[in-house]
Amino acid sequence: MARINWKQRFAAILANPRLQGRDRVFVESLHAHYSKGKGMTTGRRHWFLKIEERCSREVVTDDTMIALVEKILNRTDESSWDRGFCESIKGQLANGQRLSDRQHQMFDDIAERHSDDSMQAATDWRSEWTEDKAERFAIMNEYYGKTGYYSNIVDKTRNGDYIPTEREFNAVTSNKFAQKILAATFDAPAYSVGSFVKLRANASHTLRAAAGVSGTFMVVKANAAPVTSAAKGAKKYLLLPVGSAKTVIAEEREIKKARKIKTGQKVSG
Repeated sequence: MARINWKQRFAAILANPRLQGRDRVFVESLHAHYSKGKGMTTGRRHWFLKIEERCSREVVTDDTMIALVEKILNRTDESSWDRGFCESIKGQLANGQRLSDRQHQMFDDIAERHSDDSMQAATDWRSEWTEDKAERFAIMNEYYGKTGYYSNIVDKTRNGDYIPTEREFNAVTSNKFAQKILAATFDAPAYSVGSFVKLRANASHTLRAAAGVSGTFMVVKANAAPVTSAAKGAKKYLLLPVGSAKTVIAEEREIKKARKIKTGQKVSG
């Protein structure tokens, strides 16, 4: 059996545009193995020759479709699902395989998201990004970061200032739960700084224990902590119990207006 010039064979197959998907990943791993001076075992040799033979077969390809897929592929984010899908179907097309109806539909959706109009709309969206949008997006990302929802979007925000797509922004800020969280955050506080409030009967035992008393408090600050509930009255206040140097945080729904304490009056529950 003639000796195989592996260097030439690897160069040829890696330059073959029909080497796509898993076959390319496998051949690239074989090449890395060979480049380290390691030999080609019988098993590695078998699979290399099998892939090489498959890539050398005469096939009829849809060059117009391949060109379209390549155009859209180059517009996708490098680590995105869209990029992976386009690379996969490009490999199929390069090997003369037809796409299924479902694959055509999925590609059409990707192509629409990366059309000239969509790309321009995305550029316009980024140019119109405001501090208000950034603040709302950050509030909801902090909220969903603790719930586990929208993790695919939340994860993108962990490193640096990420500007979401319009679709991502609307997903995390426009749903009914987000609207309640944002309303609780931005609505005017029911109790102003310096006003007196006391705990309602529905205040949690943890809050009562932290407060030490259930009598009259002074409101120190509204929006003292991120809203963590989509319930009505979830705005948070920093409260200073009368006669105490330790503050506590309570939700608006846990407190109510209290009459002002007169000089010398005893605080009661």
